[in-house]
Amino acid sequence: MAGTIAVNITLGIIAFVITMVTALSGNVFLVSIERAVYAFLLFFLLGYPIRWVTGMILSSPAEKEPAGSQIDLVTPDDSEGDSAQKEEEELKEAFTPFTATRIERKDEETDPTNIANVIRRLTDD
Repeated sequence: MAGTIAVNITLGIIAFVITMVTALSGNVFLVSIERAVYAFLLFFLLGYPIRWVTGMILSSPAEKEPAGSQIDLVTPDDSEGDSAQKEEEELKEAFTPFTATRIERKDEETDPTNIANVIRRLTDD
């Protein structure tokens, strides 16, 4: 950020004075003070993004490190990749899929065909 908090306070005081002078002509003193305080707070808080933007604009590009200025010439060892592949192969060999047997009903009383036959017998009487 460019500047200090004094920039924010200066913006707030300028907004306070301008608002106070213009509001006194048509409002009561307390309403003018209230609006001037609101203006001070608004411009004080707006000072932060203003300082940040001016800091970004005024910062020289020489301070930033250009992309690709540092090169890492060390390559990783190949042995690390081999151990990972071996672990994957061992996991694949150790895996056996689960084969579940078919679940059949043992309760013949709730079988839909039996229930239908019982209802037919009851309605025939």
